[in-house]
Amino acid sequence: MLSLHGSYSFVSGITRHLDFLGDIPNVELRIRHVPLDDALTESAVLDLLLPRFRPVLERMTDVVLAGDSSLCQTQLYSPKPPWPPVRTERERRDGRLFFSWEDGSAYGIWTLEAQLRGLARAMETVPVRRLTVKVSLARLYDSDTEAASASVFWAAVFDAFSSIEQLCVLVQPVYAPELRIDVLELLRALLPASAGSREGGETCFAAVRCPLLSRLSIHGEFGQDAGEALEALEALAECLSARARAAAGLSELDVHFWHRDRDERPLSEAHRSLLAQARSRVGTFASKFGFSAGCRSCR
Repeated sequence: MLSLHGSYSFVSGITRHLDFLGDIPNVELRIRHVPLDDALTESAVLDLLLPRFRPVLERMTDVVLAGDSSLCQTQLYSPKPPWPPVRTERERRDGRLFFSWEDGSAYGIWTLEAQLRGLARAMETVPVRRLTVKVSLARLYDSDTEAASASVFWAAVFDAFSSIEQLCVLVQPVYAPELRIDVLELLRALLPASAGSREGGETCFAAVRCPLLSRLSIHGEFGQDAGEALEALEALAECLSARARAAAGLSELDVHFWHRDRDERPLSEAHRSLLAQARSRVGTFASKFGFSAGCRSCR
């Protein structure tokens, strides 16, 4: 195992002067921004990840991409193996990597979104099959730019991880939830191009993004009223229908929309109708709505 913690200058300086004679099954890199790194660019992360640790990256089939705006920290890692470990040939072969970048400067040299997109691009040629994204973009933008930025972010992520078969999105809670921005733009980015045109001809939609995607799981907090969940369900039904018509339908769907208010919020007939539409488009369907402190029991 190789574990390096420190500034980018420190970590990159060590990796440049080490000759890795063989592959390293486990790599842990924790990098923190310091004033000497103010000229750092996104390409520096790619230069750090790709050349030296390519054999580890190439074996990562299960990846987590996470962002914590309160710490200005992003993470790219492969989940820990099951315990007790499964002693199969594949378990011995799969590489595990943990990379974190924390920008502790007063103003933030990179935005959290730029960090996450940079890490996604580092994985563009890696055949990842399972992707978990833990992020909330809504708190990073003002009301005029958040939807457009979320669209570009999700398009970049899905283009980078085009080989995924299973996608799990855990939208992190914020103080004043606007999380429908994340979910709506995520679903629009998964729409086939013919279903995703916008006014003015602007589009960031591919013909069919993630054509191998078969299992989708979306969990998040929907804060103020049932209308937010209704808006998300409308987008979900549209996405499933359009992908089915484009021969890129899903076989499994799992959604969990929760709120912190203990007052009961029963689903309306409109909610149930949209859920029925979604259920008809997939083989296996699971949904959960209601009061919760989070997705502690979900994945």
